[in-house]
Amino acid sequence: MMRKPALLLLVLRVMTAPGVSAQDAADGKKLKGDRQEFLLVNFKTESGVTLWLSAVVLAELLAGARDRDTLSSTEALEYDFRKAQRLLVPEASDWSAAGKVMARLAIRYDYEAVGRGRLLNDVLIAVSAGRKGVTVVSANARDFARIGEFTPFTWREQLA
Repeated sequence: MMRKPALLLLVLRVMTAPGVSAQDAADGKKLKGDRQEFLLVNFKTESGVTLWLSAVVLAELLAGARDRDTLSSTEALEYDFRKAQRLLVPEASDWSAAGKVMARLAIRYDYEAVGRGRLLNDVLIAVSAGRKGVTVVSANARDFARIGEFTPFTWREQLA
C-alpha cells in the first residue's frame, strides 16, 4: 500500500475573525481581519496529503498571541490538530540532533549567538519533520536551504 505524503504546516500567523472557529478555518474558510489575513486548509488537501502542525510553531503562535481572540483561536487550532493526531512534537533525539546542526551552521556560516538562537526553532522543526517523513512548508527559503545541508528533510515554499 502506498503511503500518503505528509506536509508540515508552518503557520506564521493565525488570524481571528468574529464568528469563525478554528474548525471553520481548518475546513478551508478564509479568515479576514484588520491586521492579518490567513488561509488554513483542511487536514487533508492536495489529493490526500496530510497536514501536520509543529509543536514548535504552536509555541511561537501562543507566545505571539496579543489578545484573547488570537489566543483562543490558537488554542482551538491546537485542539483540532491534537484531535486529528497531527501535532508533531520534537523528541529528545531531535533536540540533540538540532544542537549538532546548529553547531555546523555556526561554523559554516559564522552565525553569532543571536543568529544561532533565531535558527533553533527552525532546526527543531526540520529535524523532527525529517524523522517523521513530513515535508516542511515555509517561505523561509534561505534558512531551510542551509539547514538542509546538515540534516535530511524535505521542504518547499508553498502548499501547491
